[in-house]
Amino acid sequence: MKGTFPAAISAAVALFLWGRPAYADVVWPSLYIVAGMESFAVIAAGLAVEIPFVKFFVKVSWARALLLAIVMNLTTAVTGIVFIPVSGIVVEILLIPTGTATFHLIHWVISYAAVAAVNALAEGATLRLIQKQRIRSTFSWLLAANAFSVLFCVLLNGFAPDRSM
Repeated sequence: MKGTFPAAISAAVALFLWGRPAYADVVWPSLYIVAGMESFAVIAAGLAVEIPFVKFFVKVSWARALLLAIVMNLTTAVTGIVFIPVSGIVVEILLIPTGTATFHLIHWVISYAAVAAVNALAEGATLRLIQKQRIRSTFSWLLAANAFSVLFCVLLNGFAPDRSM
């Protein structure tokens, strides 16, 4: 009987969170971007862009660069589930006073930059833990690499046919 209450709370929270995506009828640019980042083509392109960056800037072998890029992207995938939509909400709140929120081009551009920055921070933290690299020294090139990856994601989702039908 002791463990019943925490289990019941956990089950209630899980059921609540499980039902939430059904009510996501508002499209924010950051949600659009994060949904497309699960595509195999986007993941492959991201790795292809980031592996040479890691090899050159971290000064490791190609095999180590591949391994680091995979771990960095796994970290981004896990942290991005939360932080990319949060960055979109922050952008939305900041743009409300300007009257250019949600579907305005500036919102898409700022969301794109925010997603690239969130990914760069997550990957920089990964390099900090694994390679003892300072985030300050890695952020600019990680931001550039992630800008290419996120741009590819946006372009792929914008021009790819809808495969859900």
